[in-house]
This record gives sequence, structure tokens and C-alpha cells, in this order.
Amino acid sequence: MKKTINKKVCLIALLIFVCVSLLGAGGLYLIKIFETKPLFFGVAGPFSGDDAYYGREMCRGIDICLEKVNAQGGIEGRKVQYILGDDMNTSNFAMKVASNFAKKDVLFVLGHYSSLASIPAGRIYAKEGVPAVTASTPVDNVTLNNEWYFRTIPSASSQVNLIAPFVYNYLKQKSIILIYSQDTYGRSFHSAFTDIAPKFNLKMNETFAIALEKPLMAQIFQICQSIKSSKYNGPVFLATKANLAVQLIKKLKLMNIQVPIIGANSISDESFDHAINELPLEKKMPGYYTDGIIATASDIFGNYLFNDDSVLFYKHYYNRYKTPPTSIAAGYYDATLTMIDVLRQIETDEHTTIEQFRRFIRHFLADINKPVYAVNGICGNIFFDNKGNVIKNIGIGQYNNGKLTPYHQQFVLNLESKEAPYQELSVVAVKTNICDINIENKKFTAHLILSFIYKNNTIDLSDIVFQHTTPIVKLGKPVDEFTKNGLIHKTYDIRATFDRYITTNNDLYPFDEKKLDISFHPQSPKGNVIRFTTQGSVEYDQSNIQFPGWHKKEIDAFGSISNEENIPLFHIVCNLTRDFKPLLIQIFVPGAVILCLIFSIYILSPLSYKTAFLILFSCLGLNTILYVSLREVKFNTITPYDEWFIFIYVMLFTALLMVFLIRRFNHVGQLKAIVWVKTIGAILHLGGLGYLFYALKGVL
Repeated sequence: MKKTINKKVCLIALLIFVCVSLLGAGGLYLIKIFETKPLFFGVAGPFSGDDAYYGREMCRGIDICLEKVNAQGGIEGRKVQYILGDDMNTSNFAMKVASNFAKKDVLFVLGHYSSLASIPAGRIYAKEGVPAVTASTPVDNVTLNNEWYFRTIPSASSQVNLIAPFVYNYLKQKSIILIYSQDTYGRSFHSAFTDIAPKFNLKMNETFAIALEKPLMAQIFQICQSIKSSKYNGPVFLATKANLAVQLIKKLKLMNIQVPIIGANSISDESFDHAINELPLEKKMPGYYTDGIIATASDIFGNYLFNDDSVLFYKHYYNRYKTPPTSIAAGYYDATLTMIDVLRQIETDEHTTIEQFRRFIRHFLADINKPVYAVNGICGNIFFDNKGNVIKNIGIGQYNNGKLTPYHQQFVLNLESKEAPYQELSVVAVKTNICDINIENKKFTAHLILSFIYKNNTIDLSDIVFQHTTPIVKLGKPVDEFTKNGLIHKTYDIRATFDRYITTNNDLYPFDEKKLDISFHPQSPKGNVIRFTTQGSVEYDQSNIQFPGWHKKEIDAFGSISNEENIPLFHIVCNLTRDFKPLLIQIFVPGAVILCLIFSIYILSPLSYKTAFLILFSCLGLNTILYVSLREVKFNTITPYDEWFIFIYVMLFTALLMVFLIRRFNHVGQLKAIVWVKTIGAILHLGGLGYLFYALKGVL
């Protein structure tokens, strides 16, 4: 009898082992069968050397976009991945990178970062038939006579087409001085100004060219001296790379030359910010050199004048890297988004060659040539002209206290009118001070001090209403108003009750979150000629902002646009996380004791099964009482709270089954079977603890 039971136990164990092995091998085989090859593309940029920072920002924007795409299943189940090509921002390495990409199975290339690398690499892409998209160089020659190169950043000509009428019609200036560097970047803007300025009756007062092969400081001094001696007080446009622009701005300031300075996108990007902040006076007094400077900025409509998608991108980037997103990251996010949209429209099969795939991509890019076909990017809608240049809104920024902020008037494309190609858009900056917030059941009350700063005196703030308030709350009359430096300042004292708040991540209780959203918008359709942006961070008194049972995670303020009616909104969002520490102590300490008692059965004698049953049934009752009594909120989904107690139940029932089998095998004298039961039980229990650790790591 004894031998028979031993044989059965061994046979069952052997069968289980064989079945698990077969299932595992079969699973691996099926995974291998259904595994699809990823879609690869190239990313070309400076990933080492002095300019590696810019390559890193390119990848950050691309990574955020790809994570979202791949998490949703990729392109028809195929993941999208990229291969890096380090051009070190030089023409020689750029050509090597381009040749290498042409030989590999890359479908397209994102990059290069600068015109110095893009132009020579572009010749290879055109020859080999590789579609490429840059989101960082505006030089016209990059896409000129190259049907394989596209750009999602406004070209030099596009920027000048906005700047020239802006200077003449809005700043009321009849002439302008152009200072440009004799490289591809500066020459591109010089050529654009020469062609475009006369069309808007803007006179080129004088142009100064800086030869990069000659001593720079002597040329800069001579240019500044010439401007000062001419007593010119009109605007000066700088068409140079960031480092050279900083030296020009510094010299103009030191020589006390009071002229408005306007710059191209090089004065709004991160390279300028890094260079200008190396100056001791700018570092000590932010804005000493930069305040008042105006520049085009490709991400103004994304990172500042938000749309809903850019809000998500901003949050994702900030939460991961603890800094606001750069224009480079935002630009390459949009470029990646554009290419993903193209890939989703292309139909291929196993017989499609890489060369055919590349041609399909180029044709689809060329067909995105009308607003109705545009890709909805975070920095504006993207579609191309017949030269591969993006047609999109160009933001205008102005430096204030050392930071680039949206200029108080923006100009958006009006594609329906050739006579008036731009529509004026007023920017209203909102400064927020929270005095008090109280949560009451499903409602909350708030006391706010809101300051509105804008220039357009036709804006009617009395038209603004708050969402989800009972009764409807309007701004009313300002408690303070004044005009300073041509800007209108109005301050309002608001007290309102909001009839709902948003609870998020219910399925993560007790790690769930809550959002208190205070939002307002113009009530009439006329409101869509303005955009809201935040000025500075939200101010609040920490002693008055208390939420029993909750912790303040962060308070955000941002503008957005409603998807349905294109009405501008402004949000003040208080993000809360539940104070789960008391609850965790209440459930974790008893749970830890229960787990210790479960493992105590391994050291009990097989004869002590009554003691083991008593321990386990007592733990079962305690776990049930805790599960029912400690729950604060009931949800329809399984939450981590439920999973914890279910985990304890599984561990307990496994232990009860073990004790029952040990008692049974001990009764018939099968000691080896008892060893098997304890071994399998230990594996299951330790595996359960491993799963618990993995699950908690994912939640926390």
C-alpha cells in the first residue's frame, strides 16, 4: 500500500512537470510564430560632443510619442523603434550617417538637427530615396530642390513672412536693420528678407554681414558703433546662431544702444537660453540683457498657448524629467506623430520591399498638402507646401524677467483670405492666487484672487463664466485695475462653489487620486479671438490649503481649447492623492502577522494539525473582518485594496489545503509525500510573495 501511494505521488508530480514544460515550450513557440518584426526608422543628430544636449532632447520627444503608440499596439501590431545615427553636428559625419541609414532597413529618418548636417545628408537621401523630416532647422535650402526632405518647423521664409508685416503693421516701424551671419542659417534669412520685406513696404535700412572666419568681436564692435553713430532707433533683426546673437546683444547693451531687438527661432530655443545665462549679469539679474527681446518660437502654440494634447505632453515630459519641455522635444514629438500617421495609412504585404515602402512614405507625406489632411500636432496642425515646408502657425515670444513668454498679440494663419493671411489673436495672461479650498461631499468651494494682464482694450472680461458652478459665477467687477507699460492689469476676487470634481485612478484605491478643476471661459462665441496663458506659478497659502484624508500633489494652471467649439479655457487644477498611510498600517501590520502565522505551519509537527487549523481559521476570520470594516470607498472594480485581501485569502486556503494533505499523508504514514506537499506549498507561498512584491512595485 505504501509503495503504491509513493508511485502515484511521483507519477502525478512527473505528469505535472511534463505538462508545465510542454505548455511553456508551446507558449514560446507560439510567441515566436506570432512575433512580428518591428518597423525601424533612423534618428540623426548630435548624440555626442558639444551639442549632445540637443540630440538628447530630440530623443526625449520621440520617446514620449513612441511609448504612447507602442502601448496602443504599434502599427497593426508591429512595434515602432528607431536607430540612432550620431552626426556630431558636422557635415562629414552627417553624410556617413545618411549612407549608413540608406543601406539599412530604416523606413525614414528624423533629423538632422542643424542645416550644417541636413544639407549634405539630404543629397544622399535624395539619391538613395530615403524620406527625411527635420523639426529643428529652418534653412530654406534643406528642402529646396529635394523632394525627399520635409520639415515640421517653419522655414526662414515663413518666419520672415510673419515678421515683416508684424514690424510694419503692428509695431508701426517703416524700416529695419538686418544683422546676419555668413553661414547657411544667416544667408537664408537674408535672402528671405531681401525678397519679402519690399512686399510689405518695409525698408531694409541697412544690412550687416558677419564673416565667421574673421575675428568676431571686432566685427560686432564695428556694427554696433555704426548703429550708434547713425542714431537709428528702429528694430534690429538678428539672423545668427545663438552664441553669436548673445555677443551682439551683450555689446548693444554695453554700448547703451536702445533699439528693439527681434530675432529668428535661434533666439527662442534652448541654445540661446544656455548661452545667455552664462553671462554673469544675466545670471544675477534675469532679464538684464534679454527683457523686451521679441523672437519667433515654433512651440508657442504648444508649450504656452495649450491645446488639449499638448497639456498631456507637457505633463508627461515634466513628470519624467522634472523640467518643462523644450521646443526641440516638442518639435520632434510632432515630427514622430506625423510619421506615425503616415505609416498607419500605408498598406503593405510581405512582398513590399524597403525601397517601395520608402516611396509610399514620401508620396503620403507629399499628399498632406491641405488643411483637411493636416496632422494634429501639439504645436499646431501640420501640412506641407509643394517644397516640403510645413504650413503652420508661428508663435511670437517676448522675454520677460529672463523667460520667454507669449507676446500679448499672436497672429494665426487665415488660409481663407489672401488679402489678410493672418488673424490677430490676443493673449491674456492669468496670475493665480488661491486663498482657500474646502471639499464638501461631491462639491468643493474655492476662494481665488485672479489677475488678468493683456493689451487689447476691446477684450470684455465680464463675459467670462466659470464652469460647473452653482449658481453660475461670472467675474463681476474688478477689485483693482491699472495700466502699466501699455498693458492692462485687472484683479478679481472670486468665491464659488463647484458642483463636481474628478476622481481619477479609482482602480488604484487606496492609491487613487482626485482632481479639483476650476475652469472658466468666455461665454459668447466672440471669446475665440483670445487665448489664456499662465503667468508664473500658482500662489497659495499652505496653511489654508488643507484636505483631510488627502495630500496636495501639485497645483497646475494652464490654458487650453475646447475640442468641440474651439472656445479658449483656463484651468486651475489641484491634484490630490489619498492619505493612504493610516490605512496601510491598519491592513499591512495585521496582514504581515497573518503571513508569519501561515509560514509557521512549516515548523509545526504533522501531529499538530489541530493547532494549525485553529491558527489558519482564526487568520481567515481576522482577514474577513478587516476586509469588510476598513474599506472607506466602494468601487465596482478590483483595486489594490481588494487584491491585498484576496492575496491573503489565497495564501490561507493554500495553507489549509497543505495542512489537510499533511494530516492525510501522516495518517497513512507517507512521510515522503509530506515533504513533497511542504516543498510545493513553499514554492507556491514564496511565489505569492514574489508576485506581491512585483504588484506593489508596479503600483508604488
